[in-house]
Amino acid sequence: MSSDSPAAADPRDTTPLSPLNVTDASVGIVVSDWNEEITAALLEGTVRRLKECGVCDEDIDIIHVPGAVELGFAARQLAIIKEPSAVIMLGCVIDDGTPNFRCICDVVARALNHLNLRHDIPFIDGVLMVDSREQALKISRGDLATQGSTCAETALKMVNMMSGLMTDS
Repeated sequence: MSSDSPAAADPRDTTPLSPLNVTDASVGIVVSDWNEEITAALLEGTVRRLKECGVCDEDIDIIHVPGAVELGFAARQLAIIKEPSAVIMLGCVIDDGTPNFRCICDVVARALNHLNLRHDIPFIDGVLMVDSREQALKISRGDLATQGSTCAETALKMVNMMSGLMTDS
């Protein structure tokens, strides 16, 4: 962890505009390569926002998986092996009008729930489940309000929340 990062935010400050800067957070990112144009934009927004908040390159681990179904397994392995402060799962599932869409969405949602209930770090949902490719592109390519940057902020808020709980005890 870098010692030249900005000062840590007060973890008890729950106001929406509270600082997200952190000094000791490490973040794992698992990104699906399915719908790569979209997931690459999500990844770029996530990494950009983490760096803006003071997370150093060496504190960001990124792994790629073939599709959304593999996100849960890879996120668990990343958490066990690298021991990050949080893991962000990025992917994109587009409704193709078949039952397969609902099945994949269900698998991803169950994996995320399972991980959050069984591990002591937060796993952040950055998987778009959308009706069309156009909808996914609009969400993934916006400005700082993109889903990727929102995932980064959520991860850091959860890290700060956990830090606050540990300091209060």
